[in-house]
Amino acid sequence: MTDDSPLPSFLPPGVPAFLEGTPGDAVDGVVASLAMAAALRGGPSPLTDEQVAALLVRAGLPGDADHVAQVRARAGADLLVAPPQP
Repeated sequence: MTDDSPLPSFLPPGVPAFLEGTPGDAVDGVVASLAMAAALRGGPSPLTDEQVAALLVRAGLPGDADHVAQVRARAGADLLVAPPQP
C-alpha cells in the first residue's frame, strides 16, 4: 500500500512520500519512494535536508538529522543529491 495523501511538490506526480509494505523499515519505504522519483525523473532527486525530513514525517518517523542521514546513506547519490547552491 502507498501513502496516497497529497504529495509534496518536490516529488514527481504519482510518487508517494512513502511506500508501505517495503521490505525493511520505514526509512526503506522513503528510499523506495525516492527510487520511484529517480526512475520518473531519469536521475536523482535534488532535495534539501528539510524536504527529506518532511518525507520522514509523512512516513511516521522523526524528521531529525539522524533519520535524514539514514535516508541519504541508504539512497546514495543515484537517488538523492543535495540541491544546487545559488
